[in-house]
Amino acid sequence: MPTALETTHVVMARTLIVYQRERSAVWQCRYRVNRRWQRASTGEHELPKAIAKAHKMYITAEVRHSQGPPVVSYRRWRRCKPWSPRESGAPPNWPVPALQCPCLVVGRAKDS
Repeated sequence: MPTALETTHVVMARTLIVYQRERSAVWQCRYRVNRRWQRASTGEHELPKAIAKAHKMYITAEVRHSQGPPVVSYRRWRRCKPWSPRESGAPPNWPVPALQCPCLVVGRAKDS
């Protein structure tokens, strides 16, 4: 079993851990919600502030889980050439869409 480093602090047993990576001054946290571990950076350089922020992040994740939305959400973006409706030959009064890239589909990249 691996030994705990001196830069690792267990805030809540098997639920919330605050640690500092090598070559980093910022504290990271790892918390467990719905039997899955999530990792995040606290953005703090001092341990007491990092513990307080990690606890807030854990409580927020628990509340989000109890209300239904996903605990962590992200979008996968695909890099492509900038696009505008004017370049595609659309009329001048054509409304500009919210997504400025034709290869993006709400929240995920379209297969090429």
